[in-house]
Amino acid sequence: MAMNADPAPTVHGSTRALPEGRDYDYFCDAVSDVYVGVRPERPSGAFPADFTLIDFGATQLGFLSTPGTPAFRDRSAMRRLPDDALFLNFSRAPWTLEHLGRSWDVPGGMPLLLDNDAPFRLAFDPRRRMHLYSLRIPRAALGAVDTRSLDERALASSAGAHLAAQFALLADMMEAGRTAAASAMSVAVVELVGALSESADTPSASKIATFKASAHERIADRLLTASVLARTFHCSVRTVQLAFAAHGETFGGWLTSARLELAHDRLRSPEWAGRSVAQISTACGFTDVSTFYRAYRRRFGASPGAAR
Repeated sequence: MAMNADPAPTVHGSTRALPEGRDYDYFCDAVSDVYVGVRPERPSGAFPADFTLIDFGATQLGFLSTPGTPAFRDRSAMRRLPDDALFLNFSRAPWTLEHLGRSWDVPGGMPLLLDNDAPFRLAFDPRRRMHLYSLRIPRAALGAVDTRSLDERALASSAGAHLAAQFALLADMMEAGRTAAASAMSVAVVELVGALSESADTPSASKIATFKASAHERIADRLLTASVLARTFHCSVRTVQLAFAAHGETFGGWLTSARLELAHDRLRSPEWAGRSVAQISTACGFTDVSTFYRAYRRRFGASPGAAR
């Protein structure tokens, strides 16, 4: 049976023959600005680096071998090169990550998922070379995953150990030059990340309390939806829906109820006595006053004017 041809690198090169200063600039031109803006800090000396970027079709894999220099993606890079893909990073040596409001000490051999639509900073042992595999996964392949919860589960579960073992095999195949096998293994890696994501989408009392507190702060926003809330917390819409469902609610139903309660309080408050019913309904997030009147009457059995 014929074997599929090995995928060829789309970008491949080295900075070792270049003069100091130009080596770093060349790396940034060839890799950083191609691989959506992840940039190492400028070193004080030479920057001997080797790099390969290869297209597997559904995903792309980058292999970088550089000095142990910290790398980052900041707000400036996000504006210049916007990208909402997810990156699964793997190193056989320990490394650290600052991402989504948390600092991570990542054990060697454990892949961790990064959301490229949020800033992050990676750091490595400066005394040794950094060898990093980075699998770019389109967000559509996984949906709006809760990246932080997924990574927490990856570090503490048997499913995370399976993901680590599969990515280690993928790295072995790349190092052996068997890119067709590595491409096939990347499919299994993405499936394992998806399985971790589903496991991470579990409701909790603290989670729904956090969601409600955030929604209360934006209750006047007429564009507030479960999708907007999910983006705020870098999680999936399903995570939000499950959190409310676990308490017998829907996000939309809870939000309407919270807005009605707020409007009811304001209608009776002396501080809002000078505002019209229409102004109060708008301040509570209702899109039009007729919708507010109908919802208020269903909830309280009287018109909004009766509360004044």
